[in-house]
Amino acid sequence: MGTDRVTVARPDWRTQARHDFIVVGSGAGGGPLAANLVEAGFSVLLLEAGDDHACPYYDVPIMQAHASEDAAMRWDFFVRHYADETRQRRDPKYLPQQQGVFYPRGATLGGSTAVSALVTLYPHNADWDYLAKLTGDPDWSAEAMRARFQRLEAWRGPDPDPANPARPGDASRHGFDGWLKITRARPDLAGREPWFLDIINAIEAESRATYATPEAAILPNDPSDWRFGSTGGEGMSFIPVAVDNGRRNGARERILAARQAHPERLDIRHHALAAHILFDGDRAVGVAGLGGAHLYEADPQAAQAHGPGAPFEIYARREVIVAGGAFNTPQLLKLSGIGPREELERLGLPVRLDRPGVGANLQDRYEVGVVHRTLHDYPVFADAALDVPGRDGAADRLFQEWLVDRDGPYSTNGSLAAFIARSSVAEGEPDLIVFAYFEEGSDDQTRDLKGVVDGVRIARRIASRLTGMIAEELIPGPQAEDQAALEQFVRDQAWGHHASCTCAIGADDDPMAVLDKDFRVRGVQGLRVVDASVFPRIPGLFIASAVYMVSERASDVIIADHRTQCELKP
Repeated sequence: MGTDRVTVARPDWRTQARHDFIVVGSGAGGGPLAANLVEAGFSVLLLEAGDDHACPYYDVPIMQAHASEDAAMRWDFFVRHYADETRQRRDPKYLPQQQGVFYPRGATLGGSTAVSALVTLYPHNADWDYLAKLTGDPDWSAEAMRARFQRLEAWRGPDPDPANPARPGDASRHGFDGWLKITRARPDLAGREPWFLDIINAIEAESRATYATPEAAILPNDPSDWRFGSTGGEGMSFIPVAVDNGRRNGARERILAARQAHPERLDIRHHALAAHILFDGDRAVGVAGLGGAHLYEADPQAAQAHGPGAPFEIYARREVIVAGGAFNTPQLLKLSGIGPREELERLGLPVRLDRPGVGANLQDRYEVGVVHRTLHDYPVFADAALDVPGRDGAADRLFQEWLVDRDGPYSTNGSLAAFIARSSVAEGEPDLIVFAYFEEGSDDQTRDLKGVVDGVRIARRIASRLTGMIAEELIPGPQAEDQAALEQFVRDQAWGHHASCTCAIGADDDPMAVLDKDFRVRGVQGLRVVDASVFPRIPGLFIASAVYMVSERASDVIIADHRTQCELKP
């Protein structure tokens, strides 16, 4: 092993440390963790490379697509699905000048929870039981992790449990008193637009026909209900979203609430770009970086940076916790000398610890769109801008409704119902899906490909029930009718936005395992990772809730470790 002066702490770092913990990144992993540590009595410095950008694109749920493209809240990443250039260029989303497909990530307080589509769907129980078996620790089990989901959730759904109309009972195992407000689109919104009702009825009809659901059974299902998920539920479901009284809420709100309650213990430093981790021997003791706005090359406003940034070195009395996400966490580890030796040496980086799993195992979910042209516009959106007020300050009537009542179509993320299904090639829970697409990844038997095509066919079956509404299918269109044509469409146009698994937890004898069961980076001390990169395989259907749950477990183990250390001191 080798070291370099850029990653070695100053001899007097202990006297310079002002916080118990440094948390790098304020997203779904780092934000709630920082808040939990503060509430447990520890002092935390939370580093965020962006700022706290509050605006209607953030607040208004229907604006979630605008949020992901707001230059003030995003970093611009570009990903390749295929190494072969000719094949990659078949994707109309591919930008040759960037050598990739646009893949925005959140760059503001709250991380990517600030630019997400707000879907907060409980993961599969099998995801947690797999981790429990892999690590040999029952604290990763579905039973233990569900308790953490209940602790963080504040369910505000309008549909009570029929057995307990005043409040859903224990059978659902929802949480009601947590920090994350979760609800669903108000059912009465559908009544304002007849076509919404037609779509919902078509989804329900297809669900009942597919699964022989009796008319007496109530639809849609609650996909985060413990009973639904534990039985591998399928069919029509509503979509739980992180909306609090008509407004987005997430890691940002958790952080700000903790600072308001404990301003003396939580220090948030914005425009703080972490460059590498500082070590004293094999112990991580701090972070070096640059202070200033728009310093990261992925920032779309990087050209507006004023100067090279102000260097800083900051230290932690107890631990450094990296929560930069699936892309930036492995980058920071590599810049600190932790990663595959061959790659680090090729890039001229010092090798502190040869860890081939850092940055490997990138996984994502496949997504494709089936797009139709309707016979006419939705009347409910007539004369609506579907945007925030411009410089003239004029708001359309739906924005005005949201502004006054926090209600109406703008209070939703635009999704009223979903159809959850197990593909023809799934084994138990949905298949493991890797980021290298199809034959260039692990899908040499085209199982993933066939599974996505199954999803296209389900969407088409639902659309076939809407003949009085749909004029034509635009994407993939009538030219993609047989299996081969649909498979080619999926190969060319599938994408994803749930990057994960790049610093995976693993067994002690796994050379690719970056982390132990309690998030510690193997081979060094005082350094943990808590974000979407920790999973050995991608969890659930939407990843935000899984990362929130990971953050809650990390809080438990870190607090327990350091309280025990305090108790052992004479």
